[in-house]
Amino acid sequence: MMIERLSEKNAAPSRVQVLAWRERYTGVTIRLLAMPGDPDPIPSGTLGKVVDVDDAGSLIVQWEINRSLNVIVGTDKFEVVR
Repeated sequence: MMIERLSEKNAAPSRVQVLAWRERYTGVTIRLLAMPGDPDPIPSGTLGKVVDVDDAGSLIVQWEINRSLNVIVGTDKFEVVR
């Protein structure tokens, strides 16, 4: 389940949307469902904690497997766990 959609594929989120995501998702645990197109993706099913949202709207995630890799909203698929 993707939690947010952008109005246009590969469209940049607005500043207001980035600020809303930052407030909503920072500190939240997510489960990665798919990371298509990444040459070295995080494995599906891995849990991670959103530590911030960058100005481009990517979720900055610290994964339980001791990796840090951003989630691209609108491309990667994930669900909120808690």
